[in-house]
Amino acid sequence: MSTPESGLTASTRAGYGFGSVATGTFGTVPGLLLLPYLTDTLGIAAAVAGVIVFAPKAWDVILNPIAGRISDRSTDP
Repeated sequence: MSTPESGLTASTRAGYGFGSVATGTFGTVPGLLLLPYLTDTLGIAAAVAGVIVFAPKAWDVILNPIAGRISDRSTDP
């Protein structure tokens, strides 16, 4: 059993991998630091801070599949 060639060089794959790590870090670190900042620095109640952090994520969970379905069915670029 042979695996198909991807057509990408190892350096290209590594470049995409490093870019993905950078993008993931940029998207994850602020979320990790936001809750302690809201509660410790700004003095917001933990329940309110939790809702502030959770609400955008819940919004994404609900709307991303809808937006994906619309964009997949779109014929315009």
